[in-house]
Amino acid sequence: MEVSVSASVSWNINASLSGGYKDAFNAAVGSGWCGTKSFSETLTINVAPHKKTWLEFKPRVNFVNGESQKYYVTRGTKKVTVVESSKKVYSESPRTVTMQLGDKNVKCPDGMYVWKESNN
Repeated sequence: MEVSVSASVSWNINASLSGGYKDAFNAAVGSGWCGTKSFSETLTINVAPHKKTWLEFKPRVNFVNGESQKYYVTRGTKKVTVVESSKKVYSESPRTVTMQLGDKNVKCPDGMYVWKESNN
């Protein structure tokens, strides 16, 4: 039988970051931090009579947990870093991997994919 499978993972960032704090966050974590990763494929699989089959997915994501700061360094011979303000940061982002699904190689969100089967 033909089965359509799909998975999707989205990222989030705590809503308290805006302006320069969000710019600093994006600069620190790099361009790999992304919004959504997903895939959809149609496979031909064997399903035994009176059984149902499905694919379960549990995503694996990158985490950032820390602090974004607005600061300056004083001039002169004794340089001092002065933190004007700071905000806590927590965010997660999906990763992408290439895996073999049936007889196809597909780019999909990283995680655990498990085929399940039960009686109808």
